[in-house]
Amino acid sequence: MRFLKPMRMMALSTVLLVVMTIVATISSGLVHAASLVTVSGNPSPYTGCSTAGQPGTVSVNAEVEPWVSVNPANPKNIIGVWQQDRWNNGGAQGLVAGSSSNGGTTWSESTLPFSGCAPGAILDSTISGNNDTGVATVTSSDGGKTWGNGRLIKSDQGTSPIFEVSHFFNDKESITADPLHAGTAYVVWDRLVAPSHSPDAALHAHAFRGPSWFSKTTDGGKTWTGTRAIFDPGQNSQTIGNVVVVDPRTGVLYDFFELFQTTGSPNFTPRGLSVGFISSSYGGSTWSQPKVVSNQQTVDDFA
Repeated sequence: MRFLKPMRMMALSTVLLVVMTIVATISSGLVHAASLVTVSGNPSPYTGCSTAGQPGTVSVNAEVEPWVSVNPANPKNIIGVWQQDRWNNGGAQGLVAGSSSNGGTTWSESTLPFSGCAPGAILDSTISGNNDTGVATVTSSDGGKTWGNGRLIKSDQGTSPIFEVSHFFNDKESITADPLHAGTAYVVWDRLVAPSHSPDAALHAHAFRGPSWFSKTTDGGKTWTGTRAIFDPGQNSQTIGNVVVVDPRTGVLYDFFELFQTTGSPNFTPRGLSVGFISSSYGGSTWSQPKVVSNQQTVDDFA
């Protein structure tokens, strides 16, 4: 996240999966037993990637922001993804996927073509600039062991060698498969917009925007349509952590997100923090007005 500086990320040396086993007993009720399974291994698959000209510091073998999903057609098939080799000024050398076919007992790893460090990077073949960002997808037909069918849904050419003041930044994307329609899935993310392509304008202007963007596939990821902003919270505001949930009874889509409102740079004084959502009864073609689930209060850590 680019604008809200007080938030921190914690780097982990390995990605661990916690497998919870619930055992019913007569005397003590439910007993929870947890076992840790190491998913990732060292060294990093991106160890040899060049870091020349990068202003930040990379933590080799650091892994953050893990996600895990279970194949609904095969509960023993588990897939996780994470950022590999985190930079202190944002982002990572690349993404890695881990897959298991035996319920998490053992895992294999594969690189994903979403950064210049990975083989066959999708973005490299499309645009070339400073701090280019985009949203891309791949699919797997073998339980996550290999990935292909790469598609670039949205891309923005970077306008500055300084990460924090590039004109556009696509962030925190998530993908959801529709449980009612085979081959249909939805991608949502926030797209941060600085005042202009000029680094000086971004450094001094008290303005930015961070609307929620959306795209949809109905053919298993071969094509993506309807790529656009579906909710704009206005100037000096942004959404983050967008996730689509599909009601399996009605087919209604719900996009949940965190909504930040600030005064803008340089202090980014909070004007409000809440969890909200928008909904669509038409497969994402139109969306409702936002509704607040809960207002929030946070304590910033300036240590």
